[in-house]
Amino acid sequence: LFCYNYYQKQGVKAQTDTRRNSGEVHKMSTIHKGALVVGQIVETGRNGRAVITRVHDRSNKDSVIELVGEGAIVRLGNAAFDLVYFSGERSRFVSECIIRGGLPWIVHTEVVTEAVLENLKKSADDKERQDAEAKAREDAAFALEKSRLQEAPEYKHLKKVADNKGKCEAATVSSNIRAELKKAFPGVKFSVKKLSFDCVQISWTDGPTKNEVEAISDKYEDGHFNGMEDIYEYNTSPFNVVYGGVKYVTTRRDYSNELVEKGIIQARKQFGNDLVPENCNAEMYQSGALSKLSREYFMYGFETELRKIIAGIKA
Repeated sequence: LFCYNYYQKQGVKAQTDTRRNSGEVHKMSTIHKGALVVGQIVETGRNGRAVITRVHDRSNKDSVIELVGEGAIVRLGNAAFDLVYFSGERSRFVSECIIRGGLPWIVHTEVVTEAVLENLKKSADDKERQDAEAKAREDAAFALEKSRLQEAPEYKHLKKVADNKGKCEAATVSSNIRAELKKAFPGVKFSVKKLSFDCVQISWTDGPTKNEVEAISDKYEDGHFNGMEDIYEYNTSPFNVVYGGVKYVTTRRDYSNELVEKGIIQARKQFGNDLVPENCNAEMYQSGALSKLSREYFMYGFETELRKIIAGIKA
């Protein structure tokens, strides 16, 4: 196996890591030549400290590490390891290449006693059992709610995924959102479009606020986007299983000149004539001219403040 890692200095026998809040200094095994053994402590920045509980398929008892130039080409043994974390989690078949590859992994010189290892394994067993029991309860509650929703009178006007006859699920979601909005806000014209197989867009003019519409539409989303880790996290509900779900449901509320004028009047009452002069009107808002008004008072311009006010007005 070959891994690539880079170091500031070549041929250093040990490096130090000072990431821990306690100020402890730990030896890193990036160029450690000894074999890793059961009971040895390893650490990763994501999950914390762990102990090796089992070594798999070691064909070479010692790992060989070669440094080349300013970087390092690391040739390693082909072992894999089972780990138990101090937090109670487990990892299985973690490649030696990963553990030896440097940051974010650290291999400590300490080896725990058999008693400590057995306690960690017991804690992990207890956690696995508790997690399994919790999942069984969640699955039972999920199935019960799914069964209830199948015949729920409040949703009898909606289409079910099981009856979509091969249509894209987003089409079922669009139809159901349209039906719910029509029932909740009679007389308001909504445009509900399937933008793709996993995205539906709702748009309308004036009418209810975005919060009121999203109180209905949010339950059709299968999860949410996690911007911190740049991933989509699914959280499919029993409702999604029965009546459909997509990754994204977006909303766009447009404002008529009449609603904008109401917002300007309300803003003038709130901020005064000096900041919101009488010549402000809806045409200026629609053209973007109000973005430069009273910039010395409003950090992002008056237009942004006005938009917030209009957004809260139910037409």
